[in-house]
Amino acid sequence: MRLMGEKENLKRLVKAPFTTEHETILEAFLADLADVVPAVGEIASLVRIVEAIEKKDDIRAAMEVGDLVAGIPPGIGDALDVLTPTNTLLYLRRKGFKLE
Repeated sequence: MRLMGEKENLKRLVKAPFTTEHETILEAFLADLADVVPAVGEIASLVRIVEAIEKKDDIRAAMEVGDLVAGIPPGIGDALDVLTPTNTLLYLRRKGFKLE
């Protein structure tokens, strides 16, 4: 029984970079971490942008587009990906944390 829960948690962690539905801070952090990986980060961002647009989540879509564009230049993009953890910030905002 416990193995089933662990398997489901592992699935969620693997899917985390490719969704906007993060249930834990770890999932949001892994999505931000994936953004630093060349090609994987860009693909994950595109998937999250499409999901945000489909959900009519304009704030998420705008932040994801900004994150994608800022993350493109080598070196500078990696630094910006680390400095602007979009998924973690949006997770905290959704959970009621004030980001002031």
